[in-house]
Amino acid sequence: MRRALPIAAAALALFACKGREVTVFEMPAAAGSSGMAGALATDGGMAGSLSLAGESGGGMAGSGMAGMAQGGAPSGGTAGSAGMAGADGEPPGLPCSDNDDCEGWFCEKPGCDAPTGVCMPRPLFPPPEPEPVCGCDGVTYWNDDIRRWFGRSLDSLGECRATARACEFGPDCGVPYDSASCSHLVSPGEGCDYGMGTCWVLPPSCEDTGDRRIWRLCRPSDAEPPPPCVDTCLAIRSERPHAVPGHNECK
Repeated sequence: MRRALPIAAAALALFACKGREVTVFEMPAAAGSSGMAGALATDGGMAGSLSLAGESGGGMAGSGMAGMAQGGAPSGGTAGSAGMAGADGEPPGLPCSDNDDCEGWFCEKPGCDAPTGVCMPRPLFPPPEPEPVCGCDGVTYWNDDIRRWFGRSLDSLGECRATARACEFGPDCGVPYDSASCSHLVSPGEGCDYGMGTCWVLPPSCEDTGDRRIWRLCRPSDAEPPPPCVDTCLAIRSERPHAVPGHNECK
């Protein structure tokens, strides 16, 4: 029996307000989805996965990412070899038009407008290091392995910008298991207020991500006591406005 992963088909919505564009991680220049097309065409494989990192903090909402953190495979998939979630050992590279064709794997397409792709396995243990990628759903994924775990095709390396999906809260993002967070990070010089944010999917835990960037909660600079500084993962997960701290603004 075909076992399709219960991933909701979330259509990209048009938003009247655009989310903030904040460069959190500088990514090296690289080819986007067009560069991945060659890898799919030559050997049916991904052009290599990007790494991730987590941080100290609570777990991801929803059962999907929690299962990933505990070594589980998404519903409908089975644990394959080499740390990949597969479907009865089926080899990658079979043609597909959507995830339903892949029986627990996902349909990786060479571009967001491509009608077909190839079935690829989902990573079982995505790493926690932050190397963001932009999915074809307008969501920024903490790294490429997390994107593939959620079965989204790649739009580009780095954070989503022109195609970023705006949000106020995580459920606005349409990501399965309500696993998305709405980032309200504030760029230097930007007003520290609560505006529309952008959709991110983070690792299940913010511990040990290796991220050394710090952010402060948007509060008056003379607030007592000063708000604690947190790393990027915790700042995004809080879904509250955070800015780069000035001198002595964090305890």
